[in-house]
Amino acid sequence: PATHLTQINSIIGTSWDNTASATIFQDVLDINGFSWEETGYPVKHIWVNEVMWGNVTGNTDMRARAGTANVTFERFTGMGKEGEGDKSFGEFGGVLRPLPDIMWHIYSGALSLDGTLAKLIPNTLAVFMPEPDGAWCSMLQGTEHVAENETNPPVERECPYFWPMYSRDPARIELVGLDLTMPVLRVPKAVFAATATF
Repeated sequence: PATHLTQINSIIGTSWDNTASATIFQDVLDINGFSWEETGYPVKHIWVNEVMWGNVTGNTDMRARAGTANVTFERFTGMGKEGEGDKSFGEFGGVLRPLPDIMWHIYSGALSLDGTLAKLIPNTLAVFMPEPDGAWCSMLQGTEHVAENETNPPVERECPYFWPMYSRDPARIELVGLDLTMPVLRVPKAVFAATATF
């Protein structure tokens, strides 16, 4: 719905990059209240990139509400897979002292579109959503015809599906996998995509 985009039902009145005047704390509380009214779910997660996170943590009102230490965040950590050799770079999580029930996800990833890199979460965007659960969001899984080896006929398999594929030049066994999934918003109103800097 249009009320879930741009300034979220006219809640965000001052651009969040105006760190001296923006009322980010009250905006988040008001968006949380609007989420309760619209869907019955509270906001538990906010996705931003590093620029927006800087705006939030540098906000004068947010820093004042954090207490005399003027450190706005309670926790700020990397969220990659530590110790598994697969550390995801550019993915962090933070909890702000004035808003301890909300997890902020800071993601700086980009996607190449026609040779041009584009951030997945633009500098102007903040995405608000409830705690993930199957009542408002889920994944649909599909099927695919799979020929497990060169001489086998294709057989329809339910995804995710993994199988060993034997090759002879050079001799080896490869583990092959297939996963066809599609995210589904069962309650589309549960997600709010705010243009928080404008």
